[in-house]
Amino acid sequence: MAVRPFRFLSAGSVETEPETGFIKVEAREVLAVRRALLPGRSLSAQASLVYVTVLTLGIIAVLLWGIWGRVGHYLVEIAGPYQFIWGPPAILLVILAILRYNTLQGFVSFSEPDCAHVLTAPVSRRGLTGPRLRATSIIFGCAGALLGMLAGLATGGAATTGVHLGEEAAGGFALGLILVAAGWQVQRSTAVSRWVIRLTLPALAIAVLLTVARSRGGLAGAIALWSGPWGWSVLPAGLPASGQAAAPPAWQGVAGLSLLWACAIAGVASLVVSAGRCSLEGFQRRARTRSRLVASLYSFDVRSAMKATRQAGGFWRWRVRLRVPHRAVLAPAWRDLLGLLRSPLRLGWAIALAAGAALLFAIGNGGVGTSWGGALLLYLAASAFLEPLRAETDSPAASHLLLPWSYGRVLWLHCLLPSLFVFATGFVAALGGLAAGRVHPESLLIFVIVWIPLAPMVVLAAALSSRRGGRASSDLLLMTSGDSTGLSMITLLIWVFGWAIAAIVVTALGMGRILRHGSPVTALVVAMTFVVVILILRAVLLATKPGGSTGSGGLFSPTKDALREEH
Repeated sequence: MAVRPFRFLSAGSVETEPETGFIKVEAREVLAVRRALLPGRSLSAQASLVYVTVLTLGIIAVLLWGIWGRVGHYLVEIAGPYQFIWGPPAILLVILAILRYNTLQGFVSFSEPDCAHVLTAPVSRRGLTGPRLRATSIIFGCAGALLGMLAGLATGGAATTGVHLGEEAAGGFALGLILVAAGWQVQRSTAVSRWVIRLTLPALAIAVLLTVARSRGGLAGAIALWSGPWGWSVLPAGLPASGQAAAPPAWQGVAGLSLLWACAIAGVASLVVSAGRCSLEGFQRRARTRSRLVASLYSFDVRSAMKATRQAGGFWRWRVRLRVPHRAVLAPAWRDLLGLLRSPLRLGWAIALAAGAALLFAIGNGGVGTSWGGALLLYLAASAFLEPLRAETDSPAASHLLLPWSYGRVLWLHCLLPSLFVFATGFVAALGGLAAGRVHPESLLIFVIVWIPLAPMVVLAAALSSRRGGRASSDLLLMTSGDSTGLSMITLLIWVFGWAIAAIVVTALGMGRILRHGSPVTALVVAMTFVVVILILRAVLLATKPGGSTGSGGLFSPTKDALREEH
């Protein structure tokens, strides 16, 4: 028997279908009732929010302007080596970031009560998602048009003419529509979300190739411009390619704009067709993820926030079996290797980061910007290789009961294999740079001298940062809860990210000195300094107790009975 659609009943009228007895419900009327039951902010509240926002932004702008006047030249020096990323590589990274955001949340989201009541009601799903998709498309289109015009004004030259500004605004509007359409397809399909996660590393490799092609110009630069929407949106600006003085012909801008709008029209058509094709389970998963993220951030629990995002996105896992070692001392390394091999995406991400850091240090042409960028990439690589160690910090009772060493020694044993991975990856990447002619043999010698102690030093710092489990202690939260000066936030940030900041600063300062002087003597001095730092970090790590404190007593020192109960 066919079931006829539902309709919402207005007050004072009751109509039913004689065949079924069901009531028709319209989505727009359900949304109207929801707005009536849950009204938003009043006009005065919105005006107050706007006033406070403008005042706060004004104060922040004045402070940033004053800071820029004092250290702006230093920031420009840091960002100088990376100016070549603007253009198609930057647009591709923005597209990738938006697609990754849609794997976790998305442009159309509902709270958990809405998932339980509104989405399960006999209402057309298209009527619930359609208004939000239309609003998001308009917002993204207008934002893209504004950014396109600002980019044209920033580049100067022929791009500031009225015709070019209009083309850039039209291209930005089309690119905004494309982003919304692609993001919705990622949000509504679990299979597409998984492929976006799996193809993140290849997309980053494409961004690197686009950067190289843009710097070389010629045929490679032309391929980069015509390879996708990230290049088509640059064509309407009419900017000359690298190494060329003349601007490209006008037909290229028209062709790029036509391609963008063809994709935008196809994207809008896909939105109209697939607006109602979305699963309740996907909205519920995103609502739970958002709730867990908010709860974790309010309690300064970074580890739980990361676990929430990873459980929502999923991983591409391999089934790998390794023979259990007979020696107990090899058990942590065996567990680390097994965990890395079973997560190929994390392993590939860590290898790519370590190789990028090594190439930045080995080539060494960027000065301050190269040293700071390499230090950041190296710490992220060490943190990715150390992911199996976090299993110990999540459940310290397991290592206490199953392994015959202290908790600090277990963490130290977990650092050995990641240090070897970081060193081997960087060494192979430097040899590849030497074979490609980008690394000088003398620079390779200096790099190897420093890289030997640098890899374990950064891994130890990442282990010290991970030993707390990414969570601020309750004692620290109580101590900073009554602070009204704003220093409590700085204290919490230092508590959570202090070791990461210290590792990046020490690495950047040491490698910056080597990049400026470039002599083996300087490399030996810096390497010996890193060795001293390694000994200090190792002593602190060996003294770690199961709660992340050092020495006896500390913030958390559970008894054996408590550990057995946890286990």
